[in-house]
Amino acid sequence: KIDAGLTERAPDPVALAREKNQMLLTNVSLISLATMVLRSVAPLAGYVGFGTYIYGMAHHLRDVKDELKNEGKLTAGGLFVLADGLALVTGSYVAVALSLFLQQSGKLGVMRSKDDSELVLDHLFRELPKTVWRVVGTLEREVPLDTVQRGDEIVLHSGAIVPVDGVIVAGIAGIDQQALTGESAIAEKGRGERVFANTRVCHGRVQVRAEFSGEDTVSHQIAQLLRSSANHKSTIQLKGERWADQLTTPMAISSLALLPLIGPVPTSVFINAHIGVRIRILAPMATLRCIAMASR
Repeated sequence: KIDAGLTERAPDPVALAREKNQMLLTNVSLISLATMVLRSVAPLAGYVGFGTYIYGMAHHLRDVKDELKNEGKLTAGGLFVLADGLALVTGSYVAVALSLFLQQSGKLGVMRSKDDSELVLDHLFRELPKTVWRVVGTLEREVPLDTVQRGDEIVLHSGAIVPVDGVIVAGIAGIDQQALTGESAIAEKGRGERVFANTRVCHGRVQVRAEFSGEDTVSHQIAQLLRSSANHKSTIQLKGERWADQLTTPMAISSLALLPLIGPVPTSVFINAHIGVRIRILAPMATLRCIAMASR
């Protein structure tokens, strides 16, 4: 179809289910943290805290197992499980609940950042009209937009959204190109000048010969580039993740060597100094934020 995905897309049911599940895990880990804090004054709250912690940690362990299976080596997630195990042994229940909450909320933050970026892209351009006025001989006939072919001539009146990329063959009009170029001034255009899809005719009347429509328009290509950018990792992010992965095994060996020397609590603190999870959460959130800003 000519609109080629530039109108608002239907929500992805798989993505919605995944985000809903992650929100549940985040809320469960928050409950675990709150009840662990209350455990000192309300001992019964501890049972709720341990139950919710086990539920949330079970899902986290499943993710760690999948990472280990896919990557074939110890990951930052597995290293942090070791740190949480040491904290549990020493009775630092609030600390382990806080660690789980930070893990789950970080994952939810990445999902929501991606959803927000895609939402901005869905509304980046105006919705194209369903029908246009095509010139047939000496008459103007209203036809569905998806029937317009290259070389067809269409008439655009004041207030109309330009549905194709093309060249003005007759008439003069003021074109609002802000949605495409960002310029606030109205561009006065006449015969021989180009117009682009998703811009708007503010005043005047023009006859336009269609050159590109649908997926071939400039506006569609911009939207596709921005959408694909959300699924790519920046060079800095990839470099940071490589460094974090390279540090994981040496850090695990060092922590096991330090454990009998400095004890479980300092060893747990040492492990939590690892930057792996922070990079995997903060880097994509920063990238997606920049894409959303660029889209606006």
